[in-house]
Amino acid sequence: MTYEEIAEKYPEDFAARDQVKFTYRYPRGESYEDLVARLEPVIMELERQGNVLVVSHQAVLRCLLAYFLDKSAEMTYEEIAEKYPEDFAARDQVKFTYRYPRGESYEDLVARLEPVIMELERQGNVLVVSHQAVLRCLLAYFLDKSADELPYLQVPLHTIIKLTPVAYGCKMEQINLPIEAVDTHRSKPKVSTPCFNKNILGAIHKVILIPEMPAY
Repeated sequence: MTYEEIAEKYPEDFAARDQVKFTYRYPRGESYEDLVARLEPVIMELERQGNVLVVSHQAVLRCLLAYFLDKSAEMTYEEIAEKYPEDFAARDQVKFTYRYPRGESYEDLVARLEPVIMELERQGNVLVVSHQAVLRCLLAYFLDKSADELPYLQVPLHTIIKLTPVAYGCKMEQINLPIEAVDTHRSKPKVSTPCFNKNILGAIHKVILIPEMPAY
């Protein structure tokens, strides 16, 4: 049956499922919560394998995708704080080094970007289109920011950030595009983090950074 047919034939069940879709169980059926529990041994086996082809129902695939892709990437800060309060608090303590489960920290990202930065140093004019976390790391390097400042650098969506080398640093300009977007910035809480030591010296001629729109 389609959603429209279910809503017409079973309006009370349809409305109840909309209230708590994850835990709602149709008569003689199972909820997403039931399905997640049933898939635990499957997920454990998948993690031990190499390349795997999974052919299944949409509900099963949603559960697997939620696990392996980490749906927190599409959640707001408020939703993460409500659903994962311990992780949220731990990240506020040391945001530069904190690593989400199955994720990476800003410290990991900085290390992974070193060869990229070395390549940027060898280029002339460069256009970089990437996620906000990557752009924060690049901005921190070229603007000589510390690890304490890096995770909280403002990188607004739909904005061109232009860096031009000047004496002892880079000049930054922002060009806002006329596109409506949410403000994803979260101010730094009142905690301290270790300093970030810059390992590579120099600057490029011009760097233009355009934040990529998130998937939500």
